[in-house]
This record gives sequence, structure tokens and C-alpha cells, in this order.
Amino acid sequence: MRAIAATSIAAACLMGVATLGVSHAQAASTCKSSSKSFNLPGKADQSMTINLCVSRTGPGGRPRAYADVKWGSWDTAASRKRFNSIKVQLRLERYDVSKGSLTHDLAKSLNAHADGSSPYIYLVDTTSTLRGGWSADATVTYDIADDGKSPATWDVTGSPVIS
Repeated sequence: MRAIAATSIAAACLMGVATLGVSHAQAASTCKSSSKSFNLPGKADQSMTINLCVSRTGPGGRPRAYADVKWGSWDTAASRKRFNSIKVQLRLERYDVSKGSLTHDLAKSLNAHADGSSPYIYLVDTTSTLRGGWSADATVTYDIADDGKSPATWDVTGSPVIS
């Protein structure tokens, strides 16, 4: 009878570990998509979608943030210069404190292509092995061509947190 009880307890413990392993694996990567429409004077409006992700795909399972940027199409017969600048600042954060960042200006790509997407914008991996509270966040600073206004900012909604 003791052998059966001990076996049942061991099996229950192993099943608990397995369950924890599955839930941890599910939290290894997460993303959040945000979109914005830019009002361009004398041109068709421009839409942009940024998918922010945080994962544990860096060396040794370290946290990494990345952004996938896509934009809508427009009439290619019209003037292509939409933006003087449009800079995406991607941040890898832990409990809302930046642990690394990368800024990329997309104006040349946006002005040259009628539709499409940029390459992924990767944040070089952090050296941290700490667990919990990691997220991807971004700010877009943009200057619309020919609108007579100063640059503006779009605070992109950050990704959910991973452990």
C-alpha cells in the first residue's frame, strides 16, 4: 500500500512539473499589433501596422524584442514622398524600464515603395538572464512631408509581458 501511495505522489509531482513546463513554454513569445492612419495633405492617407513581439529566442534563451512594420498601398502615379522622416524606436523593456533600444528610419523605404513592409527590426539580445517582466515597446516619431507641422509622436501599444 505504501509503494502505491509513494508512486501516486511521485506521478502527481511529475505531472505538476510537466504542467508548469507547458505553461512556461506558452509564455516564451508574445506579440501585439497596432495600426495608425496618417493624414497626408494632397495625397491619399497612409496606413501603417506595427507588430511588436518579445520572445526568448536570443542566445541562451535570452529576451529579444522585434517589430514587423507593414504599410498600406497608395496610388503610385502621385508623388511618392510621404514623409521627411519616420523613425521607429524599438525598446526591450523589463518592468517598463528600457534595457536596450534600436532606432530605424523608414522614410526612404516608405517613400520609394507603393506598398510593402520593412525588414524585421531586431533588437540585439540583452545579456540578462533574469526572468519575468519582459516586453517590447516602440515609439514612432514622424514628419509628414509638406504639412507645415513639426514632427509628431505615436506611442505604439507594447507587447504583453513574458517571463
